[in-house]
Amino acid sequence: MLQAILGIVPNVLKLADKMILDKDKKAEFAFKTLEMQNQLIEKLVTMETIPWVDATVKLFGAVVMLGRPIGSFLLTAFGVYAQYKGIELSDAATTVTLGAFPAWMGAREVHKTRVARIKEKEVEQKIPFLGEDY
Repeated sequence: MLQAILGIVPNVLKLADKMILDKDKKAEFAFKTLEMQNQLIEKLVTMETIPWVDATVKLFGAVVMLGRPIGSFLLTAFGVYAQYKGIELSDAATTVTLGAFPAWMGAREVHKTRVARIKEKEVEQKIPFLGEDY
């Protein structure tokens, strides 16, 4: 939410730069806009939250993150059940059901590999600060 607010202010200032002709009014508008932005940021940072709401949001996030692996596992389990019980599925449905969990595992591995490569590149491109050994 904070990023969305911070992203709007420069656009408002660009628009005001085009619409307001008087330099003093432009400066006053920019000052008031940035002052309102700082007040809003200060209010958001110092705002108190309700503990049970925070816990509920975190729990919901964890459940959503588990949705894809659990769903793909259940889909594959149904495919195995259908094969075991002799339930006729089309070729496409059989491919989707039996390949859901292995596909999720492969996608997870590709993602982990990409993240590891990105982290390695960040470490390689690190510019040493003054006083640090190369």
